[in-house]
Amino acid sequence: MAFVCFGRGAWKEFLAIQKLPGRLPSDFCDLEGPGGALLNAGILGLMYSAYIAIIGAPFNGPVVGGLMTVVGFGFFGKTPRNVYPVFIGLLLAALLFGKNLTESWVVLAFLFGTALAPLAGEFGLFVGMAAGFLHLVIVERSGTWHGGMNLYNNGFAGGLTATLIVAVIEWYKTNVQR
Repeated sequence: MAFVCFGRGAWKEFLAIQKLPGRLPSDFCDLEGPGGALLNAGILGLMYSAYIAIIGAPFNGPVVGGLMTVVGFGFFGKTPRNVYPVFIGLLLAALLFGKNLTESWVVLAFLFGTALAPLAGEFGLFVGMAAGFLHLVIVERSGTWHGGMNLYNNGFAGGLTATLIVAVIEWYKTNVQR
């Protein structure tokens, strides 16, 4: 009975999910189907687990919690298509500023930075990359405001990043693009 949702249409649903921007409301189970949503969440979990294994970071409590968040929101907004621009932006910032990819705050920034995926889904590759890049910078700088690098810091940094980017885009649409 558990495999009912993985019928022939699951891959078709998964591919249809990749075309969605991920902005609210984006309940992939309702919009396309549970099979596609499960595939989407599972593939995201495998992608980020593989990344953590490849860089050699430990699978500790915060990292596993971050992975569970990525998988959970794979049902509601995140897709491989809209997380990869954010991932690229995070990676570019980490490499440009010489950050150790296995440091816990950097790993958590990669995991929780996926909260910015709907920006990439809505506004495109370059906005997603800029969002990822800015997220890493803001996470590092705002850590002391929260007493260290943690979930709250990443959520706060993600909110600041999204607010800044959307404000600039809306200003541009209103004032420049007439």
